[in-house]
Amino acid sequence: MRIRYITGRGGRIDRGLSAYLATLTRDYKGLAADSKLLSLSVDEQVERVREFTASGENLIVNSYGGYLLMLSLIDAHKAPERVLMLSPLLGRSVLPKNMMASRPPREKALKLALAEGRVTKPKYLRIVTGEDDVICCPELARAVSHQLEADRLDVIPGESHDINPKYVQAALENFLG
Repeated sequence: MRIRYITGRGGRIDRGLSAYLATLTRDYKGLAADSKLLSLSVDEQVERVREFTASGENLIVNSYGGYLLMLSLIDAHKAPERVLMLSPLLGRSVLPKNMMASRPPREKALKLALAEGRVTKPKYLRIVTGEDDVICCPELARAVSHQLEADRLDVIPGESHDINPKYVQAALENFLG
């Protein structure tokens, strides 16, 4: 089984979830959203993601890795076959109760592409986020899930951006099962 993984901002492929995923198959590759990738222009970051996901495996993305994937799917001819998004950054998040706002690059372009139906959907798409996630706003996750006709959306009560490993494990087992 092929597994591909894109970390969140500052993530590493030799630690955490990436290291765990590498134990599940011989055919594993990770792309870190580390300082090297983030030092590139947004166009170059998106191109790297397109190249990395071109072969269409089981793709797992986390946080900012999810955002880069979304940008790479705008007007794309092909999407990865199966995608699991964990606490993905999906655009501008505004949570008044936490007095938190997040506005990633090209947020307006992604929002417009989603509204116009120009984001290519994977054959299978599952989004998992916490109801108290300040980066992956649950309302935005619901809206994007609806626009893309995601196969499954899980908003986990009481969870924040760093989802409890037991929920991540359950999502992975279901996705890779």
